[in-house]
Amino acid sequence: MASRTPRPAPRVAVFALPGIPPGQNRLTRVGRQGWRQAAGWKRTWDQRAAGAIAAARAAGAWDGWPFPQAVVRVVYHFPDRRRRDPDNYTAALKLFLDAFVTAGVLLDDSFAHVTLIVEAGLPARPAWTEVRITPREEA
Repeated sequence: MASRTPRPAPRVAVFALPGIPPGQNRLTRVGRQGWRQAAGWKRTWDQRAAGAIAAARAAGAWDGWPFPQAVVRVVYHFPDRRRRDPDNYTAALKLFLDAFVTAGVLLDDSFAHVTLIVEAGLPARPAWTEVRITPREEA
């Protein structure tokens, strides 16, 4: 009888970022000095993403190899059950998704390489953002 090699487990990388990034409404209401505030948010979220990536690598939640094509599922765990619009939080992805490219988790963050899914998870205190990356299967 021929032995069968076991099918490898699907590759998944999970990252936990503290907090919830500002939504589109807040990003567009920054006023005359808005570029400074937006740059500060970008820097903050780049640092949070870099910390989450390092922690995931150390914990074995990411194997260190980039995803050439991926499904990126972002789950916001808000502090309460208030109604929120998903489109307000898709703009916030720019604040931290570039850090995943810079760190080598994603090969690129263009449409050719990434499919995005944005959703709200269970409420949590403190609030946090989960980024779950899996390979994208080509149909």
